[in-house]
Amino acid sequence: EKITEVKWQQFIFHLQWQKLRDYANDKGVKLIGDLPFYVDHDSVDVWANPKVFLLNEQREMEVVAGVPPDIFNDDGQLWALPIFNWKHLKSTRYKWWIDRIKKNIELFDLVRLDHFRAFHSYWEIKATELTAKNGVWKAGPAEELLSVMCKTFDDRSLIVEDLGGDMEGPIKLREDFNLAGMRVLQFAFGCDVGSSSHTPHNYPDSNTVVYVGTHDNNTSKGWYLDEADVATRERLNLYVGKELTAENVAEELIKVALKSTAKIAIIQLQDVLNLGSEGRINTPATIGNNWLWRLKENGINEQHETWLRLQTQLFGRG
Repeated sequence: EKITEVKWQQFIFHLQWQKLRDYANDKGVKLIGDLPFYVDHDSVDVWANPKVFLLNEQREMEVVAGVPPDIFNDDGQLWALPIFNWKHLKSTRYKWWIDRIKKNIELFDLVRLDHFRAFHSYWEIKATELTAKNGVWKAGPAEELLSVMCKTFDDRSLIVEDLGGDMEGPIKLREDFNLAGMRVLQFAFGCDVGSSSHTPHNYPDSNTVVYVGTHDNNTSKGWYLDEADVATRERLNLYVGKELTAENVAEELIKVALKSTAKIAIIQLQDVLNLGSEGRINTPATIGNNWLWRLKENGINEQHETWLRLQTQLFGRG
């Protein structure tokens, strides 16, 4: 009975979602879905398709997913999510993955593939480990899966999250299949501002999606006040050609994104509202107080709407 109840709820949700999407599309609004690379061990995916994952006879995990230590986290990130059984998936021509992406494309106009680097190589950790330090890199499905994906779907409907360190291999994989990558303006104004791939004058072509900041970043105002040092602020001033403050930095970064050559510019609503750190969505490698921000009723006023409309029209993004 519980399974039947959940199926009914999903059916109703799907009908409601399709109405919402049709309404948005009629208004000229496209919806972008975010597809995580991994799924939870306690999920319908693992329950219904155990062969797709590396599990023992008791369907328990002996190895788990995560990412290694970096400059932000000495222990890395231990996600404790199941690793894919790529040998089995290959024998099915990656049917589970293709079905998964197909369903997301039915729900959204564009789909962002999160943690794209794992298609190239992924970090595997023994399930008994308490941190992600003692893992090993394993080769991902790379060209084999991407070839099937791009023959099945229009590559223009896919965006890949190609952020992080040591990304030469994953970025080449993205480029080989002509997939749109990501750039984040908050990463652009370090000491390598002249050569940074995140700085707009270095975007190789229009096949780029620029973010002022992602869900893992602070708001622009919060970043400026809490994270950007004096040198970073000065480089930003030089780049935009004016003196910035906490009160106008969000507005100016939005303009930088909109006038870039990137085919899509994504800005956080919190930046339109000029919110500080209280508007941050997520802080990576932390638990609690994440994904809680909500736009309040009447949170956007006519002044916000007028300004955003003017900028959108000015830079040909309407």
